[in-house]
Amino acid sequence: MTERGKTNKRLDPRDIPDVLRQARSLHREGQSAEAAALFDAILAIAPRHVHALHYRGVAAWQRGQHAEAVALITRALAANPDSPSAHNNLGNALRDLKRLEEALASYGHAVALRPVYPGALCNQGHVLADLKRHEEALAAFEAAIAAEPGYADAHLGRGDALRNL
Repeated sequence: MTERGKTNKRLDPRDIPDVLRQARSLHREGQSAEAAALFDAILAIAPRHVHALHYRGVAAWQRGQHAEAVALITRALAANPDSPSAHNNLGNALRDLKRLEEALASYGHAVALRPVYPGALCNQGHVLADLKRHEEALAAFEAAIAAEPGYADAHLGRGDALRNL
C-alpha cells in the first residue's frame, strides 16, 4: 500500500481487514471512487468477499452506476442472503433503474430480516407511492416513524401519501 486509497501492488490477503476499514472510511467521507479502488483491490484476491462486494455495490450506486450496483450487491446477497442492509441497498439501485416491483421485494426482504428498520420501511413507502399504492405507502411511512419518530424523510413521505389519498 502507498498513500491512503491507492495501491501499487497486489494486496496481501492478511491486509484485507485493514484495507476494508480504510475503504469504508473513505466511503463515509464521500470519496467513493477512492473507496471503490480499495474494494476492487480486495475483490481481485477475494472475489466473493461479501462486505467488499456489498460496499463496492453501494459505491457504484452512489456514482450513478445502478446496473453495476445491482450486479455487485446481488453477488453479495448470494453469499450472505441474511443481510438486511444489502437487501435495502439493492432496493435503492433497483428503484433507480425503475424496477419498482423488484425494489419493493428487496425492501420487503430487508424488513422481514429486521422488522424495525426505518430506512427500509421508508424506502418501501417511496416505492409504494411510485406505484400509486398510497394507502400501503402511508402504512410503511407510519411504521418508519413509529420505529424512528424523528425520521424527517418518513414524515415527508407520510404527508405526501396523505395528500395523494
